[in-house]
Amino acid sequence: MGFNKFLATKVKTLTVEQQDVLSGFITRQEIISPIKKASSHKLPGEDGFTALHYKAFQELLVPHMEKLYNFILKTGNIPPSWNNSILLPIIKPGKPQENSYRPISLLNQDYKIFSSILVNHIKKNHSTNYQ
Repeated sequence: MGFNKFLATKVKTLTVEQQDVLSGFITRQEIISPIKKASSHKLPGEDGFTALHYKAFQELLVPHMEKLYNFILKTGNIPPSWNNSILLPIIKPGKPQENSYRPISLLNQDYKIFSSILVNHIKKNHSTNYQ
């Protein structure tokens, strides 16, 4: 059984109305919200921009992000940089042995913001039929 067939047996189909809502346009307010909520103390992704950068330059960035995010929704094409991450080994607390490291991936902030918006779209439109 192929993966698509397996998924088809496990995942229910969205109604046309749910598909329309999920594929709707992203607004500036939807972009501003995750920027405000983002932790300013986390390490940046490959592009070097932290959440603090997005907070400081929000007025300049949000209109461009709105265009980019809606272009992505329309075309399905994401920036190539969103396929990259920085993988860091972090030692588990209280375990200084060589084998006590866990990996963390540092992702670009613009990708995290976009992902957060999509998650919010899904949460808003999630039906109890899909739990």
